[in-house]
Amino acid sequence: MRKRVAPMLKFLGDCRRRLDNRGFDPHGKFYQALVKAYDAMYSLHVTAHYESVGRGVGQPPNEGADG
Repeated sequence: MRKRVAPMLKFLGDCRRRLDNRGFDPHGKFYQALVKAYDAMYSLHVTAHYESVGRGVGQPPNEGADG
């Protein structure tokens, strides 16, 4: 899942940089929608990463699990 999300996250980050470079209003609806999409995708990416290491987010390591 993380590998599928990463390109979308990069795309949204690139879009945000383009809007910044072109002087879009950071308080405008379009810009704010893009920021929300980026933040949601980033959260999904991070959560997928932690789930992939077998611990889950904020969970202690399983006993006997390799570090």
